[in-house]
Amino acid sequence: MMAEIRRFTREMSFEEALEAHPGAAHIFSQYGIGCSTCVVAPYETIDEGARSHHIDVEALLADLNALLTQSPQG
Repeated sequence: MMAEIRRFTREMSFEEALEAHPGAAHIFSQYGIGCSTCVVAPYETIDEGARSHHIDVEALLADLNALLTQSPQG
């Protein structure tokens, strides 16, 4: 079951983000972050992961939050 969130934040763990929206894994993959298989996913925040991968956290969050405004396709 997906957790309901209003927006993705830099303080959110990767695991929380993955549970919040099924499209999050695809966004992380586009940025070269394989967090769905990473052992630190439950503990590492989006901000920490972005910094360790040299990724612009604001761009990553913008793409993640865009998921929340998209209409579901059926």
